[in-house]
Amino acid sequence: MTDNPVFDRIQKDINDNDVVLFMKGTSMFPQCGFSAAVVQVLAELGAPFKDINVLVDPAIRQG
Repeated sequence: MTDNPVFDRIQKDINDNDVVLFMKGTSMFPQCGFSAAVVQVLAELGAPFKDINVLVDPAIRQG
């Protein structure tokens, strides 16, 4: 743990999941073309991943 709660949250997500996608929107509703493309590739590969919508949390977006 650090004195930076944003770093700690990001670190926990990375430690708890093999693949973490920090994206605009969600996997069900991507908000940009790049996010949509990455979701499509991961889905085609059958790779489980955690999606984190950076648009709803400015602290995570600035990370």
